[in-house]
Amino acid sequence: MNPDGKSGLTLQKILLLVLIALNVVTMIGGGISIYYFKIGEKRPSITEEKERADLMEDRELRGDKPVLLTFDPFTINLDGRPRKLVRTTIQLEMLSETGYEEAVDLTPLERDQIVRILNSKKYEDIETIQGKLFLKDQIMTAMNSLLHKASVKEVYFNEFVVQ
Repeated sequence: MNPDGKSGLTLQKILLLVLIALNVVTMIGGGISIYYFKIGEKRPSITEEKERADLMEDRELRGDKPVLLTFDPFTINLDGRPRKLVRTTIQLEMLSETGYEEAVDLTPLERDQIVRILNSKKYEDIETIQGKLFLKDQIMTAMNSLLHKASVKEVYFNEFVVQ
C-alpha cells in the first residue's frame, strides 16, 4: 500500500516493468536480425533467370557441343532364370561442364547405382524398345538424385548386348 492508503503501481515498479519489456524486445529483435543477416545470407538465391543465364554462358563457351561422361563398359548378370548377361556402354549427357566435374567425382557411386538397376532387371524388362527407354529413365533419375550441382540431360547406350 501507498502512504496514502491506496494500493497500486509505484514509479519504481513501472520503471522496472518498462525495462524488462525493453530488454525482451531487444533480445527478440537481436535474434531476428542475427537470423536474417547471418544465417539467411548463406542461402544463395536461385532464380530461373540466373540459371538460364549460366546455362547460356556455358553453351557459348563450349559452342553447343554436348558434355558427355562415358563410363567403362558394364557386364552385369540380369535377374531371373535362365541366367543372362548384359554388356553395355553408357554415356551421360550433362547439362553443363560444372555438372560434368561433379559427375566425374561421383563415378564410383554412379556405377554402383547403374549396376544395382541392371541387376534388378529381367531379360523381359529390357528386350523391347519401351523397356530400354524405361531403363534410361531409371538411370537418369538415379543419377540426378546423386548429383547436387549437376543434371543429367540424356542417357545413351553406345553398346547393348544381352547373352
